[in-house]
Amino acid sequence: MSAAPGRPKQAPAAAREGEGTPVGASAKVLDLAAGRDHSLVLREDSVLLGWGGDGTGRFPPPAGVCTAPDAAGAAVRIASAEVVAREGMTMDQLSAVLAHYPVAVEKHFADTLDLDSLRELLKKHLRESDRFVLFNFNRRFTGEVGGGHWSPLAAYHEASDSVLLMDVARYKYPPVWVPLVRLLRGAQDPDSVSGKARGLLIVSKAP
Repeated sequence: MSAAPGRPKQAPAAAREGEGTPVGASAKVLDLAAGRDHSLVLREDSVLLGWGGDGTGRFPPPAGVCTAPDAAGAAVRIASAEVVAREGMTMDQLSAVLAHYPVAVEKHFADTLDLDSLRELLKKHLRESDRFVLFNFNRRFTGEVGGGHWSPLAAYHEASDSVLLMDVARYKYPPVWVPLVRLLRGAQDPDSVSGKARGLLIVSKAP
């Protein structure tokens, strides 16, 4: 029986059981969401792959998702699956993984941005349909429980100077409008792993 139109198919048995398949093995990646507890990738063939901490039965990472090629083309491990499940990914780690796929990644650390420059950056990119803005911030600055976290941003509202945060942990937090000043403070808080400021990745189609 074929899957219902518009509904993602279940991942192949190998991916569900932890053997893993590269996320881009048979189709292009259309969308992704990365968070502290779990991450998701939607492929062009409607397969939805998910991985994260396995304490509640979530999927392990597919093969290749924590590696990237070096100058000679050999796979270099960026972070172990256990570390990613426990600590998530830093700005540099996630951008290195994304560089393994046919997308362009623009990286902005929050300590290089002020409120005006962040506002203009988001206004420029959130109006485009061919890219995604992935934001890394400390949840405590947005009134949530937890620490470092990744979620995509969906829109900017000029009258309230706020952005629509599409939290990937939907079981805990629904989408919410967050004042831009609070989000910037959360991104300027240093990452406990890298020691660097957090920030945002703009992911678009490779030229």
